[in-house]
Amino acid sequence: MMRRVLVIALYGWMAVQFGQFVIGLDYVAGNGVNVWFGTGQLVALTAFVALIATVITALVFLFWVYQAMSRARELTPTLKITPGWAVGWFFVPVASLWMPYGVMSEIVEGSGESAPAYAQRTRALIGWWWGGWIARGFLSVFETFASRAREGGGPISTTSVTMIVLASAVGIGSAWVLSMIVTRVDRLQASVTGMARYSPDFRSISPLGLVIH
Repeated sequence: MMRRVLVIALYGWMAVQFGQFVIGLDYVAGNGVNVWFGTGQLVALTAFVALIATVITALVFLFWVYQAMSRARELTPTLKITPGWAVGWFFVPVASLWMPYGVMSEIVEGSGESAPAYAQRTRALIGWWWGGWIARGFLSVFETFASRAREGGGPISTTSVTMIVLASAVGIGSAWVLSMIVTRVDRLQASVTGMARYSPDFRSISPLGLVIH
């Protein structure tokens, strides 16, 4: 259940990011004016909507992380990270740059004894997800500095919006990979606990649950 809620939230977040990408691209192409949409206020509006979507999706994701780590520890009691710290590491300064990668790796490791090859392929996706998310974070930081550099009350600079466009593009890719990881972890845990039957070769499956032959 939580997996489906998270995947839906991720798809919604990606839709918001895509809207931000299109509007930002229009703003940059128009050299500071939204040609297609007729108003520069849309850049600020979509940024606000994106912030709300990010907060909601992050909360759902952290609930999933807690549950997934709890199940992983039931399957593999030797795991070092507790469910509480699986969530907590996302908020620890500096360590949050790499520990979330370790958290997701442990979740996959603890869930993949029934299909080690499938778990290994899933673990390979974690680097792409977290690398993309870190890159998005740095782009957002650059955007913040660019925003502060402009004169008070002035229009949003094209440099700032360019950073938003790039961050949105990278974020969409990162969220898509995360939806794949979440789905794969759910399948691994379900195969062990007997919640569902899957073919031995673990065929590819889309985040919304459609089997791909």
